[in-house]
Amino acid sequence: MSNCTSCGAALADGAAFCPACGKSTSTSMPVRQAAAQAQSAVMSLGAEKLTTLVGGIVGAIGTLLPFYSIPADVSDVTGGSPSMVGQGGVGWLALLIAVGLGALPLLTTVTRLFAIAGFGLAMAVLGILIGDRTISFMGQSIPIDFGAGFYFAVVGFLVLAYAYGRRANEA
Repeated sequence: MSNCTSCGAALADGAAFCPACGKSTSTSMPVRQAAAQAQSAVMSLGAEKLTTLVGGIVGAIGTLLPFYSIPADVSDVTGGSPSMVGQGGVGWLALLIAVGLGALPLLTTVTRLFAIAGFGLAMAVLGILIGDRTISFMGQSIPIDFGAGFYFAVVGFLVLAYAYGRRANEA
């Protein structure tokens, strides 16, 4: 048997709350303390690292979400890609670039050369994303509808291009 740290009342073994004052007997970290530690961890990363980390995460999520679908009014054609990664090599490459560019500042100091290369890679993926998105079917060019994955990927790679472009300009 133990006593409450707040009021001193006797506590039964395994009691979650004090029967006298209602205070939690949990020895785990209080929520405010955990939030303060999380905030200090984020602040220690700095704006540059945090921006690239968020850009990489959003870009990677974009490659994994449904990327496009074929409009419902086109009855002869069905299908679509469940994700950019589902499209094959280009999708997997975009995922690896998003993860790599997002994690690079956490692993090493980003030099001007890395920043220029990161900016170039992010812009190349943006060019692939924004390029012509039509499907050719029986000699007709059919436009596709973009899904959430397309928009997440574009925003993620725009953030990465901004972060690396800014770093290249500063270095």
